[in-house]
Amino acid sequence: MNSCLHENCSVEMKHRGLCGSHYKASERLVKSKRTTWEALESKGLALPPKQRWGVYVKDVLDGLGDDIGSEATDGVGGLESHDQ
Repeated sequence: MNSCLHENCSVEMKHRGLCGSHYKASERLVKSKRTTWEALESKGLALPPKQRWGVYVKDVLDGLGDDIGSEATDGVGGLESHDQ
């Protein structure tokens, strides 16, 4: 079990490396514009967001590098259907 990034919290992480309670508290701070997710990430207080299938968005984008072809950028984020 991976525990929450918050100091002295041993609850299982759910979102952005935080347990539900610490995620909600962080979310309230972000929504009230007292901080940003980027600032929390840079201080090690949150992880980057994950896609539904559990892949960090940043890791996917970093892995693409310069290999992004025009077919990957056509349509909506390269996710258009290629049904024939």
